[in-house]
Amino acid sequence: MDTYLINFASLKKGKQSLVIDIDDKFFAKFNFFDFENVNLKVVVEIEKQETFINFSLLISGSVEVLCDLSIEKFKLPVQSNFNFTVKFGKVFESKNDELIILPIGAKDIDISQQIYETVILSIPERKVHPGVQNGTLKSETLDKLELLKPNQKKFSKKIDPRWNKLKNLLK
Repeated sequence: MDTYLINFASLKKGKQSLVIDIDDKFFAKFNFFDFENVNLKVVVEIEKQETFINFSLLISGSVEVLCDLSIEKFKLPVQSNFNFTVKFGKVFESKNDELIILPIGAKDIDISQQIYETVILSIPERKVHPGVQNGTLKSETLDKLELLKPNQKKFSKKIDPRWNKLKNLLK
């Protein structure tokens, strides 16, 4: 993970940036295999000051995921950013996601965990193929779901009359 190890001791004071390409191997190192064909670009903007360093991660690209409804693979666009600050103290501390305290004399920081978490948190909990949303996707799974869909007319005929009395209470 040397690519993600930022040697800030050698950086000059001020703003710098670098670009990191992320692929499937990155997530394999975290034993995370929910994505395939990962094609992400991370722009790391670093602002070094006397007593702290600001990091800004701008992540864009796509990952291939399975649709939760059709089980069809599709490319999901990823667009996310995350900012955090590194300060120096007596011992390593991670007070929250946005502040990391490194021991005085530290020369580098590994930002792979921050990249990993930013990408994972940018993926929606429910992933739906665009073809399902606009009705253009044709798959066996969707055809089977359509066949198994309950007939609304069949259910609307048999209404218990007691419900009608309860509906009157709302009026």
